[in-house]
Order: sequence, then structure tokens, then C-alpha cells
Amino acid sequence: MTGTVILFNDMSFYIRRSKIRKTFYLHCKNLLTVGAQPCGEGDRRLSLQKEAKIMRALGFGQGASIRDLEAKCAAISRSQAVIEFTLEGKVITANENFLGAMGYSLEEIVGKHHSMFCDPVYAGSEDYKNFWSELRRGSFQSAAYRRIAKGGRDVWIQASYNPAMDKSGKPIKVIKFATDITQQVSVAADHSAQVAAISRV
Repeated sequence: MTGTVILFNDMSFYIRRSKIRKTFYLHCKNLLTVGAQPCGEGDRRLSLQKEAKIMRALGFGQGASIRDLEAKCAAISRSQAVIEFTLEGKVITANENFLGAMGYSLEEIVGKHHSMFCDPVYAGSEDYKNFWSELRRGSFQSAAYRRIAKGGRDVWIQASYNPAMDKSGKPIKVIKFATDITQQVSVAADHSAQVAAISRV
């Protein structure tokens, strides 16, 4: 899988295209590049040429607008949990879906390390160190993950960790895009327990 970060109007959209050519968009804030090209010295307005470039990159037809893109990304942001980290793993920001799933306010997590959401044993493991080493090298990570919410509650997520690159291709931050699958995991575990109980009868 390959990915591009497109950023404009104080917003960024992470585009990841899979082998079957599905595209996902990730919304974040406060970056100013379009792919590998500068967006224009912080100007909040893009030229028509740059708008057209963004639309083509995202697969929109002629006549599509930045407003169309913003509407699509806003819809996804409403349904997905999004959080951003520095390359060292410290929280930069998160959306309301993430905060609701984990039970924290933004003030409680900004500047804290990602490990606060992990089981302490895993957070101290070589696997965890390697996980962040791969992200710092620009390697995309995706799987189902067990995380720990405020108060010690288990939360299962299906998530992708996406390194965002600067115009030279160097990773500058990590953007996580996640869906809460705790209920599905719980149902599957209950079903497995029932099957195991029946098999012992």
C-alpha cells in the first residue's frame, strides 16, 4: 500500500490507496504542503491550479471543489477516531471520537506518550519499541490492537498508523486512524466460550 498526505487550508488529508484501489481519507490540522509541493507560504487560499491538482489526486471529476473534499473528510472524521503523534510517540491532538472511546479529555493526553493507552507489559517490550522504530522509518502499521482506556477498561480498535512525510519524504509525525471494535471482539469471545463449554459436555 502507498500513501500521500495532502494538506491545505490548515487541514491535511491522508490518502492511502490499496491494491484494490480503495481510497481512505484522514483529516488533521496545521500543516501546509500539497504532496511534495509547498502550499504557498501559509496562504489559506489555494490557486485554482492547486485545487485541481488536489482533486485529481483524490480521484474527483472535473467540477469538484474543495468543499466536496471537505464534506467527505468531515463525514469520515465524524465516524472515525483520529489521533496524531510526534515521531517520539507523544500526543499532538485527537478528535472527539478518540477521546470518547478512551474516556479522556484532550487536555489529559496532549504531550503524553502513546504508551499510556497500552498494557504496561506490552509498552515495555521489544515489540513495542520496534513498532515505533518502524513508524519513525516511515513504515505504515495496521492491525487490530488492544488498548487501555481511562480507568483500565479494555478497548479494541482496528487501526492504521500512518507516517506523514514532509516535502523531502522524511517522516514528521504519525497519524492514527481507528475504529472501535470492542463490541465485535466481545461477541466473538463470548461465542468462543460458549463453543468451548458445549464441547466439554
